[in-house]
Amino acid sequence: MFFALSPLQFANCFLPVCRNTLEAGRPDARLLRKDDTELEAALTALLQQEVGGSLVASDPFFDSRRARLVAFARENRLPGIYQFREYALDGGLISYGPSLTETYR
Repeated sequence: MFFALSPLQFANCFLPVCRNTLEAGRPDARLLRKDDTELEAALTALLQQEVGGSLVASDPFFDSRRARLVAFARENRLPGIYQFREYALDGGLISYGPSLTETYR
């Protein structure tokens, strides 16, 4: 039997600090769009599970909702790690990648 794992799910198998993987923004097969209700449900689940921090995966869905994600983290005192520098400039704790704006110069 073969299982396809995302990189975060794979890391969950080996890293004791990565316990929960929540998904949001999967395309709706009928409408071919992404739904914000999944994002809100995932954010609510973070609070219910009392997680100590978050790692936001690189995805255009999340990038287009950067302000919402950073505001949520700030309001709930939840440290977040993000791919692009713009998240940190907007108030996120830390980024591990380049400036998205600078990559298009």
